[in-house]
Amino acid sequence: DTVVMPNEAVVPIGQTAEEYAGESQQEMDQSQQEAVDAALTFLQDRGVDVPNIDVDMHVEGIGGPSAGMMYALGLIDKLTPESETGGRTIAGTGTIDAEGNVGAIGGVRLKMLGAKRDGATWFLAPEANAAEVAGNVPEGLRDVCVSTLSEAYDALTAIGQGRGDDLPHCKAR
Repeated sequence: DTVVMPNEAVVPIGQTAEEYAGESQQEMDQSQQEAVDAALTFLQDRGVDVPNIDVDMHVEGIGGPSAGMMYALGLIDKLTPESETGGRTIAGTGTIDAEGNVGAIGGVRLKMLGAKRDGATWFLAPEANAAEVAGNVPEGLRDVCVSTLSEAYDALTAIGQGRGDDLPHCKAR
């Protein structure tokens, strides 16, 4: 199986490439800030002493807000002593707001294929994309449907502890 990805982005009608790049960067910056806010609130709500930190994310070649949930989970992982994943390769996607709500994204099927290609065995998907995920999960990849950062974190730790079998799959409604 092969997935062909274009080297060039398509720019919406009525927008220059520079305008589109600027808009994408603004979405990316907002997504990262909301991920930081959600992660820090999540940790503080659980009694974790979070120092006054300055978070700087370096993510080359990624555009848009769809990695927000994974940014938040990554930051939580960095700020806690636990190994939430237990060494497993867990991928996922989903926007996130400062309150920790996980939202829909575009292109979830391609993201699952990319996750599988890159060695992931688990994929955290937004509940808002459940109908698109259901029936389209690549062989060898296990999907988990989440709607909040708390659900995503609980799934991450369950998978890391070998307790992922009972986690909810995405279902078409």
